[in-house]
Amino acid sequence: MSNGMNSANGKTSKLPVILYIAAAVLGALFIYMFIAAITYINSYVSSYGMSFGDMWQEAIQYIVNNSLSYLIYGLLLFAAGKTLDVVQKSKAAPAPVVEAPAAASVKVNVFEEDPELTVQVNAEEDEATETVTSKVPPLFR
Repeated sequence: MSNGMNSANGKTSKLPVILYIAAAVLGALFIYMFIAAITYINSYVSSYGMSFGDMWQEAIQYIVNNSLSYLIYGLLLFAAGKTLDVVQKSKAAPAPVVEAPAAASVKVNVFEEDPELTVQVNAEEDEATETVTSKVPPLFR
């Protein structure tokens, strides 16, 4: 199909898969940057002879600034991929058919035909004129 969606077996198209992969890469980057930030803070604390309690606010700020953006972008890409996948699958699914219960056949004639009322319609393709009988309800005559 043109949108990459296989409606016969409900496979996911290419774009949501690419978004899922990008989200996974950003998740891995988040984990790497989180560990790298903690390692840096540990080496900083040990090299200057400080304790974590002396600089815990700066340490948390450093960790958040270096790693949280990867997590947020990864979650946004995952949400976009999931939303796109749900929308494509809902468009590919056939609309449910609702059947009314069988009732007695009732025929109501609201419109009366008047053979005198005709409308001339010009068709654009073949420039022919055809006659269409209009049905006007008795209330509007």
